[in-house]
Amino acid sequence: MTPRTRIIACSTFALLAGGMAFSAPSAAQQQAGPIVVAELTQQQINRPNRAAKAFLRRNVFMQRMSEQQLRAALREGRDLLTLDRLEKSVRFNLQNRVKAIQEELQNRRAGGQQPNQNQQQDNNQQAGNINREARQYLRSTGNVRQLNDRQLVNAIQEGRTLLQQQDLRGNLQRQVRNTVQAAVAERQRRQQAQQPQQPPAGDAGMETAARRLLNDTRPASALRDPQLRNRLEEARRIMRDRSLNRRLFAQVRRMARLDRDELRSRIAQRDQNRTERLEDRQDARQLLSDRRPASRLNDAQLQARITSARDLLASG
Repeated sequence: MTPRTRIIACSTFALLAGGMAFSAPSAAQQQAGPIVVAELTQQQINRPNRAAKAFLRRNVFMQRMSEQQLRAALREGRDLLTLDRLEKSVRFNLQNRVKAIQEELQNRRAGGQQPNQNQQQDNNQQAGNINREARQYLRSTGNVRQLNDRQLVNAIQEGRTLLQQQDLRGNLQRQVRNTVQAAVAERQRRQQAQQPQQPPAGDAGMETAARRLLNDTRPASALRDPQLRNRLEEARRIMRDRSLNRRLFAQVRRMARLDRDELRSRIAQRDQNRTERLEDRQDARQLLSDRRPASRLNDAQLQARITSARDLLASG
């Protein structure tokens, strides 16, 4: 006999023992449609406690369920009760929920509306079941710091389901709410602890880079232009970290200032040399454009031509 056949057989026996078996469907049942037979899946059989808790969460508002849905829930609940590995608290809650579903079906078959006194008794019984579930929830949860991650998620979900019940008493509602809030806070704390921490500003890596730069004791005048620009850019990158050690920051800034002044001086010198070369070219063109023979020049004109030629030759 397969596990599914064994479960269905046990469910049939439980149905007959509970007095819920009928030889033929009534007219109201025929109008409601075919009876839905709930069969447990292999996943529900392998993880009975998880399946039972899901069943409890789904079948809370029984007054809103149709008779067909109630019959299917009753069959599923009884099938779940046949499983062996149910926790004691889960089995207790499951038995109460199955009993409540059975009573709801009986009330509907008895003629729909009950007298006010019976209705009040049913409401009181339902409220008592919810309060018992809340007390059992508080006992099973205990200290949320001792729960593993999966149990913590289940505690949050079950607590929020209980808080949605209107029949939950005030002191129990407050305790359940506090437990849910503590579980949420504990989950957030664990998630933050698992996230990689950001390194603080001005960390050892930046200080190491600053000391490495300061170990380069070559004067700025001894560096070529590319080397000077690279050292100046590295110094500026380090100085962008305002959390760097104050002494190291001052030393790096002093080095950057010297490198900057040297680079600016070279640029200015190149600009000046460029201007001088332009002037020399203009003087050379002017000198070459003077095609007068030397015999026609007086002494002053000849001396000026000789001086201009010597200056141009000296400037290269």
